[in-house]
Amino acid sequence: MILRVNVWKENQNSEEMSLQDDQPKNHTMDERKFPEDEEVRVKVFQSRESVLTELFRNKHILAIYRMFVALIVGTCINTLLHDYFYNEQIGTGYRLIIKVFRNFHAFVIAWIFAFSITLCVYPAFQVWGAVRLHLLSKSNHLLLWDKLWMVIYLLYATTILYCSVWATFRYDFGYALGGATGCETTRLIMKSYAFIRTCAPDIVKHVKVKSSRNFSHYVYFLFAPTLLYRDSYPRSKGSIRWHLVINYFIELIAAIVLCSFVYQTTYISQLEDFGLRPYRLADIGMIVLRNAPYAMLTSLLLFYLLLHLWSNAFAEMLHFSDRLFYQDWWTSTSFERYYRTWNGIVYDWLYKYIYRDFYEVVLPGNKTAAKIVVIFISALFHDYISANAIGFFLPTFVIQFFVLGSIMAQVKFSNRTVGNVVLWYSLAVGASCMYTINGLEYYCRLNYVKENLTVYNFFVPTLFQCDITF
Repeated sequence: MILRVNVWKENQNSEEMSLQDDQPKNHTMDERKFPEDEEVRVKVFQSRESVLTELFRNKHILAIYRMFVALIVGTCINTLLHDYFYNEQIGTGYRLIIKVFRNFHAFVIAWIFAFSITLCVYPAFQVWGAVRLHLLSKSNHLLLWDKLWMVIYLLYATTILYCSVWATFRYDFGYALGGATGCETTRLIMKSYAFIRTCAPDIVKHVKVKSSRNFSHYVYFLFAPTLLYRDSYPRSKGSIRWHLVINYFIELIAAIVLCSFVYQTTYISQLEDFGLRPYRLADIGMIVLRNAPYAMLTSLLLFYLLLHLWSNAFAEMLHFSDRLFYQDWWTSTSFERYYRTWNGIVYDWLYKYIYRDFYEVVLPGNKTAAKIVVIFISALFHDYISANAIGFFLPTFVIQFFVLGSIMAQVKFSNRTVGNVVLWYSLAVGASCMYTINGLEYYCRLNYVKENLTVYNFFVPTLFQCDITF
């Protein structure tokens, strides 16, 4: 099979960042069409800003942003005044923040443990490569040596995945810290795998190890806002703009506070009695539909918090100058493009280390199977992170991403406006369904079931045991 390499260089110009279905010359790389048996993309890192950073330089976009900030501040003030005058207390939202970030000190210890083990991957890899050179003449020993270290790596990944869950329940992490523990565990595994997957072929081919692959560069990679390992990255010049970093973290805290306000005044207030009184199926359906705009707002805040503020803050502190962590996903007219542009950091890793290996090695030329594997792995790890946060396993991401998402990804709209509107409404309702189902299960376990956590009831839902009428 002849493979043609297409260099992945997204242009930052507004014409190329917009979705122009009727003008192929303006498409981004992700939307250009290639023969299915020849498509290979190579991500090229280059100095560039995030899409929102570029957009905020436009005074009209910045004015719209400030308008939303004013509305958000007004909503928070109204909520606080309502609590003060009618409930004689001020705590809506803030109590939830304290609850979801409880036992932060234990979280830091758990993170240090997972990070320390991941640091050991580098010397372990060096040992594997050094001994392997001495076993070249003994093919049987060489194969056994490779398999041994493959098992060791699987044990490492399994260990920190298990310890993440154990620490969350042992030290009773809050929802946010439980999710952060799952995210960090997954991130470290993806980082270590990227390092091994990139460097191992040179060892196998007996290529001299590059001097840039030293321990300090490996540590830099573990903190850099990318999941693709490279021997070098484009670095920004000059000193760190600490005022910019501080602004990022101030906005991050504000986004967390707003998420707390929104969730407290919508889903929690409407679902906290589940298990104490009967709920009609119609009531649950209306909770989903009525709160869909708030679910979309929460999802947008999480996107802005993680992929813009957090990633840009670390990029600035590390002089990492390629800051295209996402693309203009909000202009998408199909779920297929949305999946590729929403989270560029994770998409790059999935494409490079999962999709291409299945497409080129495991199932050569089978593009559909490779896509299915990628979506399933992504959904499964999203559910792992969610379970680590909420304290039980519900396959909501597998159902929405893998099942419904795969179906919706095949739907194409000839009218771009219709496609974009359907995408936005589907995302809002889908997010609301997920928040509602997780809330129902949480309050059913809290108010009705009240069983000690076991492996069985961790995986078996209980919400159907509560009184739901038709």
